[in-house]
Amino acid sequence: MKMILSAVDGWKRVCHRSLIARCPGFLPLMLLVILAGCRKEKHSFSPPGSRSTAEAALRQQNAALEEFAEMLAAGLTDASLRALLHDELARKFDRDFDVLYTAFRHKTAAGISAQQRLAAAAAQPNLRLKTDGRAALQERLDDIAAVFPLLNLSVPVHFERWDAAESPWVAVCPLDFREGITGKIKTFDAAGKVHFLRADTPPERPVVVVGMNERVRIQPDGSYRLKADYLPEAGMDIQAARRDAVAVVTTACPDSFRTDGTYERLTGMYFGDLSHYESWVQGAPEIHLRLIAPNKDNDFRSLTIVKEIDHMEPRKRKDINERWWFTDVALLPWYRETYGKTLMLDFTEDDPSLFFHPQKMTVGGGFDVNDDLDTDMSLTFEISTQDDHIGSAIIDQLKCPPTHAQDGSFGFRFYDVGPDFFFRLESYD
Repeated sequence: MKMILSAVDGWKRVCHRSLIARCPGFLPLMLLVILAGCRKEKHSFSPPGSRSTAEAALRQQNAALEEFAEMLAAGLTDASLRALLHDELARKFDRDFDVLYTAFRHKTAAGISAQQRLAAAAAQPNLRLKTDGRAALQERLDDIAAVFPLLNLSVPVHFERWDAAESPWVAVCPLDFREGITGKIKTFDAAGKVHFLRADTPPERPVVVVGMNERVRIQPDGSYRLKADYLPEAGMDIQAARRDAVAVVTTACPDSFRTDGTYERLTGMYFGDLSHYESWVQGAPEIHLRLIAPNKDNDFRSLTIVKEIDHMEPRKRKDINERWWFTDVALLPWYRETYGKTLMLDFTEDDPSLFFHPQKMTVGGGFDVNDDLDTDMSLTFEISTQDDHIGSAIIDQLKCPPTHAQDGSFGFRFYDVGPDFFFRLESYD
């Protein structure tokens, strides 16, 4: 509760001093998302919880992120600040080139904190910021850090190309970013000039992105921890040694492809065009897998989700974009008496969402229970409106993976979910 009240108090100060002149009093919504809204001018206000209230809050929160990004772009004219940020990103505290601003602001170079350097460099008359002097900017940054505990700084692409001697542009990933809908990314240079980058095409140069961290959870005491369900580092590479040893695919395939009771494993994933599901501005994709099977407790007459595996994520987006990311994810021991002869694998790409407005997804098809004929069944579940549903595939326990035109070049059979997503399964203990 103390953390929430601190955030509320911080947001009041943010609103008081920001370009967004005044705060409306919708405390319930503010407490819900640990954020609040401000507005530029007085006008009639919608009741808390209404769609227009949420949309107004979202616009105003995005405006605050843009203001921070403009300050950061100006602040990175300080060579020591650039070097400090470069070194902190290289640490990859969450296995990506990320750093939380709440942690970075206290890092020091020559006895001066990153936030002090940022405020000093951002206090330039050519910027559009309406705050006066370094002290006011520091207070503003304190407030932003309090309101946005997951405020994240990252270089999602081309980090290895970043020469810390050069000032990078700073882009903003808005809270309501959507692949395929958000077409352009607002970006600032050191002088405060606005540029727009394509959301579906990675830039040629490294760009610092301001947004929310997708890999961290905030604890009740205000501290953070990494999400525990990320694919372990060892599991990400266990298949790498086998990758080059895969023989050219053969057309021969045994009649009984799987032995009942062997462990089913997800051993590879591939995106043909990753930008369809995850823009460069958000880095590597977070893949959510649902295993769906006929429900034994209902005499196999309905479907149920038997297991979910969340946040499978490669270290870099290029590890899975137009190439196979070889993994070793244990799914389950496939016993026919428990799951029947068919399983469905359903994939979603997860994106962060402060406002969870669920959308219903219905999946289904013909499921084969033991030696019975195919039975058409479906299942409905909810995902966030920010998430992208990739698709589903029904796997027959006894049948080989299908053949595709790319089998010869890849060297193995695989399953096609589409568009632009393939996966590979293997069965072994």
